[in-house]
Amino acid sequence: MGEPAELEGASLPTLLASGLACLREARSGGPPSPERAAKTLSAVARGLERLREARLRTQTLALFSRNEEAGDVATSNLVYLLLPFLSAQLLAAVPAGSDHGRRLQALRQAQTELGAFLERLNEYGLAGPVASERGEESWEESSSRSRGSGSGMVDGLDPAKKRARKLAAHARRRTLRCDMEAHGTLEQWLGLADGAGMTWLGRAGAAAGNEAEDEDERDRERILLRLEWAALEALDALDGNAQELQILTHALKMQEDGRPTQDA
Repeated sequence: MGEPAELEGASLPTLLASGLACLREARSGGPPSPERAAKTLSAVARGLERLREARLRTQTLALFSRNEEAGDVATSNLVYLLLPFLSAQLLAAVPAGSDHGRRLQALRQAQTELGAFLERLNEYGLAGPVASERGEESWEESSSRSRGSGSGMVDGLDPAKKRARKLAAHARRRTLRCDMEAHGTLEQWLGLADGAGMTWLGRAGAAAGNEAEDEDERDRERILLRLEWAALEALDALDGNAQELQILTHALKMQEDGRPTQDA
C-alpha cells in the first residue's frame, strides 16, 4: 500500500533502475507454470508502474521538447528516451498460454509503445540511417498485420528491397553490439549493476574544463549507440509482434466459435 508514496519520492535514476530490475525479473527463466506466470505478471505490472512514473516525471521536468534538436538535449537526459522501448519489452514478457486475450492486449500496447519510441527518435534524428530507411515500411506493414489484413503484405513494397534492408539492419546491429560491449552492458554503463547508482548521470558537474567535456562526449556516444541499437530492435519487435497478433486473433476467433485451439 505504501508503494505509490515510494514511487512519488523516487528520483528518475531510481525509477529507471527499478524498472530495469523488474524487466530482468520478468525475463528470468524457469519452466512454465501458474506460479511462474504469476511472478512474471507481477514483475511486469511493477515495472510498468515505475516506468510510467518516470515518464510522467520527464514531462513534469520538460526534459524533451518538440521545438529542440537532439544536440539541445542534455546527455544525462538522453537515456530516458528509452522509456517507451523498455515498457514495450516488459509488455512482451507477458506470458502466453491459454489466456490469448491477455497476451493480445499486451502486444497491442507494446506496438503503441514501440511506435512512440521510434517516432521520437526519428524526430531527433537518432534512429540511425539503417533504422530510418527501414522504419516507415516496417511500421506500415506491421500496422497492417496488427489489424489482421490478409498476409500482412502492403501493396507496393518490393520484397527484394525489404530483404536487403533487413540484412543491412542485421549487419548494423552486429556492429553496434560490438561497440556497446566495449562499453559494458546497459546496467553497467548506466551504473545500475548490482544496485549501484547511476554513476555517469551523477557525474554531472563533478569534473571541470576539458575533462568534463571529454566525459560528456564519451557518455553521449554510449547512449547514442544504445538508442540506435534499440531502434533496430524495435523494428524487429514490431514485425514479430504483428505476426503473433495475427495468430492470437485467429486463436481467439476459434475460441469464440467453440473450436479447440493450441496454446499460443
